[in-house]
Amino acid sequence: MTAKSPLLTRFKHFVVEQHLLQPNETIIVGVSGGVDSMTLLDLLQKKAPDWQVHLVAAHLNHLLRAKLAERDAELVRQYCIQRGIPCIIKTVNVKDYAREHHLSTEMAGRAVRYAFFNELADAHAPAVIATAHTADDNAETILLNLIKGRGWHSLGGIPVRRGNIIRPLLFATKAELYAYAQQCQIPFAEDHTNRLTVTQRNVIRNQILPLIQQHLNPRVTSTLNEHSRHWQAAAQVIKQLRDEALSKVIELKSRDYFLLAKTRLQDYSEFLQREIIIECLEQLAHEYVDMSSAQVNRLLKMIEQGKTGRQLSLTKQLRAFIDREHLILTRRVAVFSEEIPVKIGERLSHELFDFSCELAAVPSELHRKPHDHTEFIDWAKVQGELKLRPWRAGDCFKPLGMKGIKKVSDILIDNKIPLPFKKRIPLLTSGEQIIWVCGLILADEFKITLQTRQALKIYYKEK
Repeated sequence: MTAKSPLLTRFKHFVVEQHLLQPNETIIVGVSGGVDSMTLLDLLQKKAPDWQVHLVAAHLNHLLRAKLAERDAELVRQYCIQRGIPCIIKTVNVKDYAREHHLSTEMAGRAVRYAFFNELADAHAPAVIATAHTADDNAETILLNLIKGRGWHSLGGIPVRRGNIIRPLLFATKAELYAYAQQCQIPFAEDHTNRLTVTQRNVIRNQILPLIQQHLNPRVTSTLNEHSRHWQAAAQVIKQLRDEALSKVIELKSRDYFLLAKTRLQDYSEFLQREIIIECLEQLAHEYVDMSSAQVNRLLKMIEQGKTGRQLSLTKQLRAFIDREHLILTRRVAVFSEEIPVKIGERLSHELFDFSCELAAVPSELHRKPHDHTEFIDWAKVQGELKLRPWRAGDCFKPLGMKGIKKVSDILIDNKIPLPFKKRIPLLTSGEQIIWVCGLILADEFKITLQTRQALKIYYKEK
């Protein structure tokens, strides 16, 4: 094919229409040595001068295919030398990584691959990562997700862009890439494992899709890719509805939990309840959360029953609790279970919080900005050793501005501290006396008065 190749023209239009590149960006091109990635590298190099972008080829040797892996790495290296393309090759033992991180070989390979690409993108910023996923890959992904019951989110298939990752070949079929590579004499390596029925994707690729093409729909790849575009458009509408609903349901949020109003959540359809819950969980996990329909159904039933104290383990890291009028979605978190002596003038950086205290002048006024994490107490009232300790059942004191004694447990309830997080909050004590339920309320006995001559400034901020 010449420079006026129909594939090259369609490639140019697709990249421009999808706004995938900006001038002066570096493109980290994931190049395995297969026909898809070698063709992508060729197409990008032909258009790089027009688009004012720079290329870096990135090849990862997974050490999974012995001499064949070395062959692929050498093919990429020699091609890049001949074409004057910067090329970086890295070797990682994916089997060892999978074993250490308790992952499948496939998932481990993906993890180390994208870690490598992102490392290069950071080093060449501004940069994007280009992968060679095709229309065939997208069709396989959609069909596999549908069969595995991974939910409507997955029916959009492979996005053209996700963050800094772009897929400039999603418009093209594998057959078109083979034809282009052969006519342009682009070398590529065949991976024989793609023909083996050793993975779920290979079953889809080599058995199910060919049967559908033969007996049901010869254009099944095009059909699935068309549906993919429709689902992605629908996903934007659903996302807007979900975000509007979430803003009305959420009462408190931190890096470790969401506190949702149970009754307001139930005002929405079961579909939107699912969407709200999954969105919260994915924000907590910082990744896609693969929850089965059965798990979500159990959670919705738990919400409907509404029994305080009920809890459900959703994944290794995520849990759900019912706490009075709320649904709490949380990561598994550490609790504060130690006693720590407090030294004046020293800052304590704990896993759960930052704490410090220092002698200070008596403040002229105590009206502080909300949430500045600081309090002042009368230093003369501090008689025993200062320490931070966990609160215990039965702990009580006279809170600032109140007439009677109150239990610490009731103070936590009044402040709507979610059930799984109550044991994270320490007490600041002097001997056996409680000075501060950290971050919440002081003991009245230690307040600043007109007779105070020296203040102790105390600071607490949850991480």
